[in-house]
Amino acid sequence: MGTVVKSYLEGIIEDVEKRLPNIKEQVRIMEDAISKKGDWRKVEDAGRLLFRLNKLSLKKEASKLVEMPTGTAEGFNVLERIIKENELMPISFMYKGALAARTVGRVVVRNDDGIMGYGTGFMISPNLMITNHHVLEDVSTARYSLFEMNYRETDEGLSNSEFFRLEPDEFFIANEHLDFAIVAVDVSNSNGSLISKYGFNKIIKESGKAVVGECVNLVQHPAGEPKQIVIRNNKIIGIKDEFVHYVADTMKGSSGCVVYNDNFEVVALHHAGKPARDSHGNILLTDGTVWDGSRLTMDMIHWEANEGIRISKIFEYLDSIIHEYDAPKQRLYQEIFTSTPAISNIWNESTSNIGNVNQVVNEPDGSLSMYLKVNFSGATALPSISVKDTDSGNGHVLKPTNGHNKHTAKVIVDNAYRNHDYYNEETDINDRKSYYGNIDLNDSPDALFKALSKHINNTHAKVLCYREARHEYLYPLVDIHEFGKLRNIYSGDVLSPEEIISKELDLIERYEHEFNSILTSESYHSDQERLEAYDMFEASLPFNCEHVVPQSWFNKRNPMRADLHHLFTCEPTCNSFRSNIPYWEFGPLDEIVRTKCGRRESNKFEPLHGHGAVARATLYFLLRYPGEVGDANREMQKDRLSVLLGWHKSNPVTRYELHRNYTIFEIQGNRNPLIDYPDLADKINFNLGID
Repeated sequence: MGTVVKSYLEGIIEDVEKRLPNIKEQVRIMEDAISKKGDWRKVEDAGRLLFRLNKLSLKKEASKLVEMPTGTAEGFNVLERIIKENELMPISFMYKGALAARTVGRVVVRNDDGIMGYGTGFMISPNLMITNHHVLEDVSTARYSLFEMNYRETDEGLSNSEFFRLEPDEFFIANEHLDFAIVAVDVSNSNGSLISKYGFNKIIKESGKAVVGECVNLVQHPAGEPKQIVIRNNKIIGIKDEFVHYVADTMKGSSGCVVYNDNFEVVALHHAGKPARDSHGNILLTDGTVWDGSRLTMDMIHWEANEGIRISKIFEYLDSIIHEYDAPKQRLYQEIFTSTPAISNIWNESTSNIGNVNQVVNEPDGSLSMYLKVNFSGATALPSISVKDTDSGNGHVLKPTNGHNKHTAKVIVDNAYRNHDYYNEETDINDRKSYYGNIDLNDSPDALFKALSKHINNTHAKVLCYREARHEYLYPLVDIHEFGKLRNIYSGDVLSPEEIISKELDLIERYEHEFNSILTSESYHSDQERLEAYDMFEASLPFNCEHVVPQSWFNKRNPMRADLHHLFTCEPTCNSFRSNIPYWEFGPLDEIVRTKCGRRESNKFEPLHGHGAVARATLYFLLRYPGEVGDANREMQKDRLSVLLGWHKSNPVTRYELHRNYTIFEIQGNRNPLIDYPDLADKINFNLGID
């Protein structure tokens, strides 16, 4: 996401920390205020309390509050009375919650290069949706993004979700301080489905829909996962200007999710929280690792308290500026308050069409994309294939994907994890010493290159086929980060291993006919030739695997193609953006093409992330396969060595790379010397590896 996005997100979090410096003290103040003899004036406003009492039909208590401004007399505390009223919930609570949840959808944040991340949003009128400003920062992002409704789990698996285009040219208002963005949603999608069938939330502008000490409910798509609800597990601990703070035993919130009271009226727009930090001040994820500043991992932060923007304050601001907009936008805004949500029977909602449904989406540039729904656990990075000449019948014909691949992918990942440490430092140190025991690491640069090259070649005991390398080792084990997910090596995006494997298995099934033709063809003289042709065809498909030394440089031959040391997870978007261009380091002011994957110009490519890892993997390749690189103009030449060595020195070996090297050694039998002994980089003549 880059330094700019990182600083912006961190700025949001730092602002929250300023507003909520001491959570324990705030909780203590709240608990004192709601006790029988507490003083509500320390945490609440009389006007807000009066509104809340009337909404709860507590007329006597409301009258008493008016007559007795302190609200405390003869053991009576108005806050305590409100909270006691909400201890038991009627069965209609479940009905209202299910109905309200229909209005909540997943925001698929995209630009013209593909998916950037996910957020949550919810409908507030027949045509308008609200989410965070940090989810949809501008009209350009909104124009490419999608609103996905009905993405949820059922007893039979994932239900059919539907995608709707956003229409920011019709309506888009956002505010950075209040961290909201309201955008128009297309009335109907490409399948003719109406957004109106999902309903919307009736906005109440008055303040006092929930007060300190009450519980609130969140409906959300955390980290892009299927729709989830946190029921009565967040207690409001304080109100600070435009913001409301709430805590729970398990902190989990999603950017842009709705915060409801127990009557499922919108109280706030969730946006961030106060995070746990380590002794160095780094923000921590729930697994104890350090947050990288990415939008995709923001929902995985270990929140100690949550913060939402009060919906009353958002609309107080909007009321003050809406006159500045044209008449059509003003009419859309007024519909928020004049329209009435239709009442639907949530219990009769059909789930009979559960499975995978393809949907064609009209892109902003006029092209068409087909979104292929894949069943998997965790968040989905929706695969899309451009459809050309659809009217003439020349587009891709895609079979619906098969749900059984979700189960297959889960079994693969579970089996890979079983009985395997992420990284055992003691074992790795001993293996390292033994592996290089007969190598003189202080030899001359030429002699050391030759000795290491011969050694890692001779110890490469297991040569894998390409599919085996990806599905059995790379995605479920080798490329996993310690928090249990994959990362796109160039963009840093977080990905689910189950999703990646399931998606690739679906893709292979769609080309089943071509694979079978290869297997049954009589044009091949041996099973070995047939297998090689099969692997070559499979390697041509758009998988989520990046060869840091591009396959075209070695004609897609094994063992190079399936050597795990230079294979990394990378979505097709970034894979295609890099193409087969050699690495390069640009200056900060260079005018070049930039995306979330990196920067590119002519015969130069610099990734946004992963500099050290890709440099060490490329240097390994030069040692393992001398002469395979540099024999064509489009390949890496000797003058690029300084770039790789510079990245190696300025980006120290990470625990993730130690895990990769340790695990690949167990699988293939050989190791990467640049990970084991980083200082060797200055002692090896890598020029010998380039033709």
